[in-house]
Amino acid sequence: TCSCMKPLEKQLADNGISNGIRFSYASTRQPIGAHAAALRELLENLPENDTFSFVGHSMGNIVVRHTIGDLLADGDPKKILARCQSMVMLGPPNQGAMIAERLAPTKVFGWVTGKGGMELGALWQELEPKLAVPPFPFHIIAGDFKSPVRNPLVDGDGDFIVSIDEAKLEGAASYQTVPIRHSFLMDNQDVRDKTTELLTQSAPTP
Repeated sequence: TCSCMKPLEKQLADNGISNGIRFSYASTRQPIGAHAAALRELLENLPENDTFSFVGHSMGNIVVRHTIGDLLADGDPKKILARCQSMVMLGPPNQGAMIAERLAPTKVFGWVTGKGGMELGALWQELEPKLAVPPFPFHIIAGDFKSPVRNPLVDGDGDFIVSIDEAKLEGAASYQTVPIRHSFLMDNQDVRDKTTELLTQSAPTP
């Protein structure tokens, strides 16, 4: 939930990046496009001179990329993209998620994750054309958790949910890995420090 980002929000505020908004979306109840539309509505209703930076975890990064794609397709009438400063992606399934594809045949997976989860796997080919590469600096922090027990549903090294290769996206300003599992990336102090440093570098000078 959005409460997972609260410690990071506080750290950012303590380092001069205030007015954080923890965007909440019901990932299991709507397709990713619906979440993207809600995020766009939020951004378009903020003061017209506001600038933005994003931090996303997992599917949240795909929601942002979908929002960017929608703005590019529609001509961005509120000039949102010109005000986007940077983005840090934590554990992003930028190439889809093999675990979602392999679990898709089970009815339980679709019931638990909803269409959003299916879009990261079995429906990825339909979703991917709607996603845009951010036209502003973005950074990727991926998990590379070493364990004697590997997740057989994930190919290669990764964070137990998203593989290192699945997290990559051409055009990233930086890409780095940390020895953290997927669900705990935003809880890790080192990750929060890296995120704060990256966003602070991109923040506009007062």
